[in-house]
Order: sequence, then C-alpha cells, then structure tokens
Amino acid sequence: MSLSFELVIFLTIIALILIFAVVSNFLVVIIVARNKKMRNATNIFIGNLSLSDIILGAFVLPQNLHDLSHAENFHEGEILCKIVNGFPIFCITASIFTLVALSCERKHSIVHSLRPQLTLSSAKKLVVCVWILAAIVSTPSFVEYSVTTVGLKQNVTIESCGSTFHRTFSIFNGLCVLLLAYVIPLIIMWYNYVLIIRFVMKKTSSVTDTPSFPLKRNRNNAQKGNSEEMALNTTSNENVTTNSTSKSSSSNRETVETTEKRGLPNNSFLFAKRMKIIKMLIIVAVLFAICWLPYFVSLVIAKMNGRDDSEDYKGSYNLIKIFLATLSVGYNVILYVIFNPNFRKAILDIVCFRGCKKRCQTIQIGSNTREERGRDTNRMHVSSVA
Repeated sequence: MSLSFELVIFLTIIALILIFAVVSNFLVVIIVARNKKMRNATNIFIGNLSLSDIILGAFVLPQNLHDLSHAENFHEGEILCKIVNGFPIFCITASIFTLVALSCERKHSIVHSLRPQLTLSSAKKLVVCVWILAAIVSTPSFVEYSVTTVGLKQNVTIESCGSTFHRTFSIFNGLCVLLLAYVIPLIIMWYNYVLIIRFVMKKTSSVTDTPSFPLKRNRNNAQKGNSEEMALNTTSNENVTTNSTSKSSSSNRETVETTEKRGLPNNSFLFAKRMKIIKMLIIVAVLFAICWLPYFVSLVIAKMNGRDDSEDYKGSYNLIKIFLATLSVGYNVILYVIFNPNFRKAILDIVCFRGCKKRCQTIQIGSNTREERGRDTNRMHVSSVA
C-alpha cells in the first residue's frame, strides 16, 4: 500500500514522540523504584502515571499507527482487536484515577496538614486499587469488541474489528466510560485544586500580614519599656538605669530576631516549593483533559452511530486524535523536569555519561544556587520589614 508524503511525515513524528515517551517514562519508573529519597506518596502516584503511559506508548498507540497504513482490512486477530479497543480505556482510566489520587493526596497534605498523612504503604495499596477499578471500568469494552467478517461484493470479504453488542448496550457502555473515566474524575480533580488554591491564597495573605503584628507589638513593648525606664530614672541611679535599658533593648532585639527566624523565610520557601508541585499537577490535569477529549467524543459518537470510526482513519479528526493521544504520554516527563528539581537531578544523573557529567553537575549547581538566592532574598525582605 502506498502512503502519501504527508502521512509518512506524520507517522515519523508520532513514532519519535512515542520513543521519547516510552524511554523517558521508563526513566521515571526506575527513579521512583531505585531512589529511596524519591519514595513518597506523590512520587508513587507519578511513577504509576508513567507506567500507564508506557503501556499506551509501547503497545496501544503503535497499533493506531499500523491502522493508518493498513486501514482497509484488519488482519491482527481477535486478541489485538480487544487490546486496541479495550486497553486505551484501561490505561486512560488508570491514568485519570491516578491524577485524582494525586489531587486528593495534595489536598490532604496542604489543606489538612495537621491530620495524619498518607503513608508510603497506603499509597502503594491505592495504586493497586486504581488498576483494579480501571480493569472493572474497561472490562465491558474488552468483551464488546471482536473481529467479524464483512461482505463487500460478491465473493469479496474483509475482516473488521468492531462492537458485537446490541446498540443500546453499546451506547450505555460508552456513556458509562465517558462518565467514570473522564467527566466525574475531572470534576473531583478540579474541586480538590480549587480548595487548595483557596487555602493557599488565604494562607499567603495571613503569612504576609503576620510578621508585621509581632514586630509592631515588639516595638510597642520596647517603647513601653523605655517609658517605664524613664520613670525609674528619677528614683534610681544612672548605673542601674543604664543596665536595665541595655537589658531591655537587648531583650527586644532578641525577640525581633526570634520573630524573624520563625517568620516569613521558611514559610515562604515551603510555600513556593509546594506551589511549584501544585502548578505542575494542574498543568498535567489540564493537558490530560484536552488531549483525551477528542478520543471520548469520537468513542461516544461511534457508539451512537453504530459503527467504528476506523472507516475514516486518514481523516483530519482522527489524525488530530492520534496526535493528541501521543502527546499525552510524552509531556509529563518534561513537566517533571521543569517543575521538580528532584526529578531533574535524578534524570540528569542517569542520562549524563562521563563526558557530560561535569556539565550536568554545573547545571544542577546553578539550579541550587538560584534556590539559595531565593531563600536569602526572603530573609532580606523580612529583615528590611523589621
């Protein structure tokens, strides 16, 4: 079968993205599995997200590329027919349930920080539950699709992979998948992130206002102490007054310094670090919703029409759907590197060989220096306010 030049370019780009996605997500799984410092609840969920991306990028999406070049007939057999139609739902459901678990864990960690937090063993159990629930949601789709023989002309037949369910049950299954694997999880995620953003905004305003009150109170105490000492000057000698004044001023200075140590710098740095992770997770959730929206739209439309959309594999809508699905398994690692310095350092340690080891260390040192400068800037800001 001859392919057009545009389709060859498209297939090449998609193949390169898939190779990058599989390799980079495999690195993330290795980092979480082998690095003890990276084993926390958040990173366990991130590793599980990468695992589902590996399954999609290595087994499911390549079959879509094959279908683009062999759209006329389905020669892959019964098992691949079920895998092509059931595994996307299985992996997508596992991914979005993992994103929901991430949003719940982050909300509990930030909004309810005084309560007992999710442990590593509990996170691992949740990951197992995520895959079990994903299997339950996707099981009807595995059963629904099968290879059938379709007659075109006299003595001419082709093999087609499509739904074997009654149309009513097929539509019901499609709507259930849409709600359980896309709509409801997105609502839960956005609810959690809205709560986090509202909480952080309140805390930010309180942290900004809090240092001024102790400082003012300390200054008032100092003025009150000085006035009392001036009253004592009339009844005591100069030596006693001088000693009491020096002790009072030194005590006030120590109180201000203690307030500075307990004030904005540490809270500001911790706040900035948490907000970076929240921004990363929100971007991941937004991109996930955008990239998989065409897939769910075409899934529901195909079930309502009573036919698979494979008849128009080379159509522009199907090409956009495949491109966005491919992009969804490749951008996560890039976001981890940008927003998470721990992943950035771990990936650089694995990727860099001896020849570029020094360059990678220089990059990491520069990143750490910028973070230290940010901390010093916060300390200078509080000192100037004091």
